[in-house]
Amino acid sequence: MNLPPPSEDPFSIPQLFGLAAMAVMVAANAFKDDRRLNQTFLLSNAFWVVHYTLMGGLPGALACFVHVVRGLGALYAPQTHRIKTFWLMIFLYTVAVFPFVHRPQDTLPLLASYLMCVAFYLARGIRTRYFVFLSLAMWLAYAITLRSIGGMVGLSLSLLLLLHTIWRMRLEEGRKGEAIQEISSV
Repeated sequence: MNLPPPSEDPFSIPQLFGLAAMAVMVAANAFKDDRRLNQTFLLSNAFWVVHYTLMGGLPGALACFVHVVRGLGALYAPQTHRIKTFWLMIFLYTVAVFPFVHRPQDTLPLLASYLMCVAFYLARGIRTRYFVFLSLAMWLAYAITLRSIGGMVGLSLSLLLLLHTIWRMRLEEGRKGEAIQEISSV
């Protein structure tokens, strides 16, 4: 598939999809409820699939497509099957993305996706947010390599908002001192 070089024009079609994905993703990171976070990520990932495809980032597009499947699995898989579903998703990410890894930066969507699986299948509450934070940091690095305006801006904002959400969650648990210490150590 021969795609045109990525556009740095913020009003090009590929960049507009990235900006739409950014807006939805930033909103998702404000949610303290795991289910709402996951539902909103589903919509964001649908936009990212189109954006990364048009930007020539096939590994990122494929990873985001599997994100949609992962999100549905995390929302609807019975709690008793979470571990099996986790391993199934790791397998799907590997099969879908690894064959298209040709450059070192192409590994970032794969590794970030593995972390997101840990977040949504194995972790809960604030721990979920820690794994999401690490995953989003890897996606930010990938967005920088593709010159994705929506990715760079959206992921940077999402990381900041996620830190704020972690802090709010810690405050609700009555651990203000720990929240400040954890945020400064991240």
